[in-house]
Amino acid sequence: TTLHIRHGCESGRLFHVEELLEYSLDGGFTTSVERILPNQVEPHNLAVGPGPVGNISQVVISESKRREPGKASLNYESGQLTTVKIGFKKQMSRLFTVVLNYSARLPGDAEECCNSESGWTRVEGSWLVPGSDAEKSPPSTSLKAGGCIQNGLDCSDWQLRLSADDRVGSWSVKLRVPGSVGANTDACPLAWKLHSRSIWWICTAVSLAVAGLLFCCLFYLGGGDSGGLLPLSFVAL
Repeated sequence: TTLHIRHGCESGRLFHVEELLEYSLDGGFTTSVERILPNQVEPHNLAVGPGPVGNISQVVISESKRREPGKASLNYESGQLTTVKIGFKKQMSRLFTVVLNYSARLPGDAEECCNSESGWTRVEGSWLVPGSDAEKSPPSTSLKAGGCIQNGLDCSDWQLRLSADDRVGSWSVKLRVPGSVGANTDACPLAWKLHSRSIWWICTAVSLAVAGLLFCCLFYLGGGDSGGLLPLSFVAL
């Protein structure tokens, strides 16, 4: 995976991400693969192409599906994902690669990430190679720093430094970009964070579940008499 800085932070995304994805087959053939990305970085401008291995052809994004489970869902925290389905001509090679490009936001703490100095903005955040801790066959967790992607722009004074964290696939990211880029502003925000379920939400959900269980028990003990449903409902609640 290679991170590039987008000079104008177009569409509110500071990074251009280039992933070289490697897949292997035990046998037979396939005409598609999937890549799962976190919604929090707001992946955008998805584009694919053939990689250097496997002689793959006619590569296209056949579907991009975003899932946003609500707080009532069991997978509320783990299910905020965008699944990118990549299609291509029948592939029989045991090993092949696909290049996936997209723009994304930098994960970080909006209140503590940044400071300004003499027209420059220093930004600190992190990057988790998507899928490195979730897939059965995780992609390479290597991460490289690319330059800015604006042709003809002198960005030799810009800085993008990466250092590996203890967690597999997780990297610390430090940037030094011109203040004109607008990092950590409304026009160029960091990745959003998922609001956790509050203790009141959890207590309410548990209370409703207990009330429902009591109602079922009282209904059963009352012999299913419909005339006693209303008093039993009040007792359960």
